[in-house]
Amino acid sequence: MGNLSINIVSFDIPYPANYGGVIDVFYRVKALSELGVKIHLHCFYSDRKKATELDKYCVSVTYYKRKKSVFNALKSLPFIVSSRRNPELEKNLKFNDYPIFFEGLHTTWLLAEDAFPNRIKMVRTHNVEHHYYKSLAKAEKGFAKKMFFNSEARKLKRYQKVLDKADAIFTISDTDSTYFKKRFKNVELVPPFHPYPKPMYLEKALLYAFYHGNLTVPENCDAVRFLINEVFADLELELVVAGKGAESFGKSEFPETDKVRFMGDVSDEEMLDLARNASLHVLPTFQATGFKLKLIYSMLTARNVLVNSKMIEGTGAAPYCSTAETAEEFRAQILKLAYEPLDKSEFEGRINFIERAFSNRNSALAITHFLKQLSR
Repeated sequence: MGNLSINIVSFDIPYPANYGGVIDVFYRVKALSELGVKIHLHCFYSDRKKATELDKYCVSVTYYKRKKSVFNALKSLPFIVSSRRNPELEKNLKFNDYPIFFEGLHTTWLLAEDAFPNRIKMVRTHNVEHHYYKSLAKAEKGFAKKMFFNSEARKLKRYQKVLDKADAIFTISDTDSTYFKKRFKNVELVPPFHPYPKPMYLEKALLYAFYHGNLTVPENCDAVRFLINEVFADLELELVVAGKGAESFGKSEFPETDKVRFMGDVSDEEMLDLARNASLHVLPTFQATGFKLKLIYSMLTARNVLVNSKMIEGTGAAPYCSTAETAEEFRAQILKLAYEPLDKSEFEGRINFIERAFSNRNSALAITHFLKQLSR
């Protein structure tokens, strides 16, 4: 496959791969590179630094500063699109005639303007974006941000028709595929790319429940508030919350809580240790949008995984997780699973499902297959 070349336009610098969206981008770049695809990566950025690690996998890496001016928020284009409108990208893409792979609606302004009518153009959808922003608006407490998220949702709903101009749309979940297939052609499911923590079966566990996520994201903050205020308030079991912003979130909202341990900005090794030694992982969400990569991480590292239906919607993972919906159901399941030994064959079945359904190599092969078909 060494004769395949591609331009990938990323909404952010995908390294370090430390939050959902860039995890998918980074491990896609890595997997395609390992198949011999020559990648010209174009990255927008605001507060992340240039990453030499990307040079290992790409022929070239070019960076573009996002323009996060308030004036871009007032335009008819969605802010996530208008803030990435940069003529240098168009100029640089003209240096070759390779296919263009747009990461998210965020990067598609050139698609909207028909800038490359004779080029193969593909879009990776990370969410149904206007649904996602509507959910952000519901979770947001501040008036100004809530207004912004609602405005962005309306703009994104109008803007998504740009996908009609793509030669292929790669969705991230079954649920998203169903939505996009009703509205557009050439829609294909390509599961999320992700790191593979080495599965390790541990017979014994420490007595704590574990939640991990980015605690600067409102959705995750709501999930932790639910766990602390409604689920663990009447339980003796310790809850450990780890991830970006966890300590500051804990200090601001739960300063006197002694039954919850907040651990922010832990290393990959510390996170893995916390994940493997927990009695169970608890992963509620109130947004059934996109795909929650934390689910794959938990399924590879946890003894037991307890979720609500929105966390696993469209993933195929239901047979391998325990589920609860209400606070009462969560409490009952936690009391059961925290002290229940994990059956080794069940753990191995879960691992086999992940390797079968979410293989980075197979997903990369699917993309190269479509590239070859579209190039004919």
